[in-house]
Amino acid sequence: MKKILYLVLCALLLAPMLLFVSQAKADTPNLIANPSVEIATNGQPANFSTNKWGSNTAAFTYGVGHTGSHGLSVAVSNYVSGDAKWVANTVAVTAGQSYTYSDFNTSTTDSELDVEYIDATGTASYVYLQTVAASSTWQQTTSTFTVPAGVVGVSILHIIYSNGTLQTDDYSLTAVSQTTTPTPPTDPASANLITNGSFETAGTTDPSGWNRGGYGTNTRTLTYASGTAHTGTRSATVSLSSVNDGDVKWYANPVAVTAGSTYTYQDYYMSAVATPVVVAMTDAGGVDSYVTLTTAPAATTWTAYSASFTVPTGIKAITIYHLLNQVGSLTIDDVSLVAGIASTPPTDPTPPTNANYVANPSFETANGAKPTSWTQDSWGTNTATFGYVTNDGHTGTNSAKITMSNYKSGDAKWYFTPLTTLTPDAQYTYSTWYKTTAKIAAIAMYTDATGTANYFPLSTPLVGSAAATTWQQYSATFQVPSDAVSMSILFVIESNGTLQTDDASVTSYTPTGFSEPLISLTFDDGWTSIYDNAFPLLQKYGLVSTQYIISSYIGQPYYMTAAQISALQATGNEIGSHTVDHPALTSLSATNLTTELSQSQKTLQKDFGTSAALNIASPYGDYNQTVITAIQKYYVAHRSVDVGYNSKDNFNPYNILVQNITTATTPADVASWIAQAKVTNTWLVIVYHNVTPNGVFDADTTSTAYLDAELQEIKASGIPVKTMTQALAEINAQL
Repeated sequence: MKKILYLVLCALLLAPMLLFVSQAKADTPNLIANPSVEIATNGQPANFSTNKWGSNTAAFTYGVGHTGSHGLSVAVSNYVSGDAKWVANTVAVTAGQSYTYSDFNTSTTDSELDVEYIDATGTASYVYLQTVAASSTWQQTTSTFTVPAGVVGVSILHIIYSNGTLQTDDYSLTAVSQTTTPTPPTDPASANLITNGSFETAGTTDPSGWNRGGYGTNTRTLTYASGTAHTGTRSATVSLSSVNDGDVKWYANPVAVTAGSTYTYQDYYMSAVATPVVVAMTDAGGVDSYVTLTTAPAATTWTAYSASFTVPTGIKAITIYHLLNQVGSLTIDDVSLVAGIASTPPTDPTPPTNANYVANPSFETANGAKPTSWTQDSWGTNTATFGYVTNDGHTGTNSAKITMSNYKSGDAKWYFTPLTTLTPDAQYTYSTWYKTTAKIAAIAMYTDATGTANYFPLSTPLVGSAAATTWQQYSATFQVPSDAVSMSILFVIESNGTLQTDDASVTSYTPTGFSEPLISLTFDDGWTSIYDNAFPLLQKYGLVSTQYIISSYIGQPYYMTAAQISALQATGNEIGSHTVDHPALTSLSATNLTTELSQSQKTLQKDFGTSAALNIASPYGDYNQTVITAIQKYYVAHRSVDVGYNSKDNFNPYNILVQNITTATTPADVASWIAQAKVTNTWLVIVYHNVTPNGVFDADTTSTAYLDAELQEIKASGIPVKTMTQALAEINAQL
């Protein structure tokens, strides 16, 4: 974090003679001459000089600034070692006196503040003050320090120590008034030593009395805005989107303390990851040491943190860092430091009942021209334009928008930073508000321990006729896969048009169960392999299924004959519709859609009786509002391939949720589905396709051995296994 060795070498390059400016008058508190660098001498800023050392290329510019017409810039390239900086002339100071330095800055990389102390012999020493996070807009950085004994002059060095550009302007160095230093409170157990602990008082761009901090190789963002707060309207947030090392934090100005005394630090915070709390302790010589307090556990609702510590001998001031050092975000509010040990930690009288795991869900917090904690992405052959709308939100003022043109394939989406704190095998509800003129879909994306990205569909958004101009809500439940280590939801656009979203949420979900758990086994397409390999196993365990038959494929090569289907039906298996020719129903004209639905039902009922084809499974799980409306004219229910469990609170007979069997599905996976249905009293519907001895045919094929083990597990569970029509009858009676 510190660059002290670099600074020692830097001293060898500085002129040995001290260039003191005259002591400022009482009515001129800024000790830095020409602080806005508007005064020039021979084309260079008066009272400032350039300095660099080490192996790097530094270009110094006297150009446009924060105020006025001038500022200072240094650009570093070819960096191997050292640093570069503009340096104000050394100013005379008083030992034991505290001073506050500030400047305005922008940078493309992290920079650093250090103080150079000069004693009466002209000897220089150096103390690190803080790391300054990169910022694409002007930000104010402030730091306070106390001059050690024997020091007569100081320079503040704002340095850049990597490839990038640093601009600075509007410098200030002022003595902290001794008369305004607050005296110790008479009731130390209740007085907060941290100024502006609730962040309600704003400075120019940042909360008054607070500083930006961070170091290392990471991508970090610090935000201060109205909106989410524990009390009042403001809080402070940091986030990391990538981390190799280091951290990021907001921290209050240093607080004077008494050695040997005990202090208690408290705050309220929200973070999806565990966050360290560190005390930086400064001695009389300005040297820092660090003590780590107890780590704050992950908390997705406002949670109280409290820890006490005793100040060691020789320590004069402390700074508390509640920091973030891994991918995620941390929001803090109502920060306090009091003398003594708090009798009880702070309590929150009204904690949220079901917290939203999504950071910046309403897009109100910006990171430059993009929403914080959100990523844009597209693939395939299309032209996707991403917009950050600042004047049209479902709530607040902001939302995210995508405009798609030249579409041939693929999709585009904004998605929130993947969550790492969702519990494997637990259920959650995803919700968002949207406006659209296009085809859209919802897809769960998760990463396993190997870093492999996996995907499964959620229920299809049924876009209403007013969706182009009126905010619509989408909601779906999902279960976190047992091997997931991070997860996000992709709300995608996959045709020409627009998609605008706002108010995303992921919240914990507990289903409302039926009177008992149920299982239905379904087989799609009518493959001969089902009759040859699955039917004997169904009979072995005394289980029944629903067979979704493609009516025009009956008797074709690789598909069951009418006699084989009748044999299945005669032993209690149900016959359902899977259309006439297995098309993607959303691609059909109204006439062809009607034919696929009505003629399939007519053929199946003619061949297998009126108990057949009462419900349908759409090919590929493809449907939209038009398809569902057409299905309702002929069928009492529709089964999709959308993943989930059917419960009393989410039940929709025209979108029955399932668990899909693929070549990657194991009997252990099926066992976990059974356990979930049993503990929640939900309806588990399992979708099979081909069943071959070796499990080889296509991505949806399972092996005879796996099916045997899965049916054995189902039988042993004691959960009733019913056809779709039988299960629907039991469920409808409870609704």
